[in-house]
Amino acid sequence: MLTVGAIANALSGGAPVLMLHRVLEQYDPNNYYYQRGTAISWQRFNTCLLWAVECREQGLPGPVFSFDDGYADNEPAIKALLSAGLPVVLFPVRDFVLTGFSPIDDMAARLNQSELELSAKLRASLIGGKLKACLAKLNADQYRAYRQRWFAIDEDASSAAFLSELQLRELVSMGLQLGVHGVSHRIWTEISPADLHAEIQGSLEWLSSLGCKHPFGLCMPHGKINVDVYQALSAYSLPLFGVDQDYPFAVLRRRWLKEQTEL
Repeated sequence: MLTVGAIANALSGGAPVLMLHRVLEQYDPNNYYYQRGTAISWQRFNTCLLWAVECREQGLPGPVFSFDDGYADNEPAIKALLSAGLPVVLFPVRDFVLTGFSPIDDMAARLNQSELELSAKLRASLIGGKLKACLAKLNADQYRAYRQRWFAIDEDASSAAFLSELQLRELVSMGLQLGVHGVSHRIWTEISPADLHAEIQGSLEWLSSLGCKHPFGLCMPHGKINVDVYQALSAYSLPLFGVDQDYPFAVLRRRWLKEQTEL
């Protein structure tokens, strides 16, 4: 079982950190998650796993796999990594797990099911444009209000399932490391200092209840950080994880693993 210290040593030795969201059974170019680059196929994942094992056997700095949000369909992939003795970290969102609901995933379900008759421009905006950016700033209640106003939809979709607390505890007992990703997934640069404190403390307390006494790090939702947020996060003396971009702060860049990413 790889400990927090062992993974930290791997990072200090130059191990890259891979960023994943969902591992789905088959590749589908029309699927919302593939269009956004937040899903890879099981075939693609297995190629990455074998590459990581090969790196280890050759004495090279193999990757640390990191998963965001806590999707249930990642459980087989996480268990495969743990069984292979590879380092893996999950940054789950507390409210997604407890409620089984996420605004972006609710909208994704509509787009995947062609439930909404949208122009190509509007669909593109929901996938990676201004409307997607707007969704990222909303909590669940705000999203539902806008969904009703924009599309006259009152009912939640049967969207992506998230890991249960029971599943998370089992994975932690197998060696999975957990890190802070917030309570609601709101962007930390867009909320008050008091709300930021509540996001982090609420997540820390929840992770502790899952058996994670030493969180692996802090991962900013959507990779957003500024001077004020950086100073607030520094008080926790935990590694900071971002997305696939350079930062003017001490933030670990994670390599965004997509279906077509070169290894």
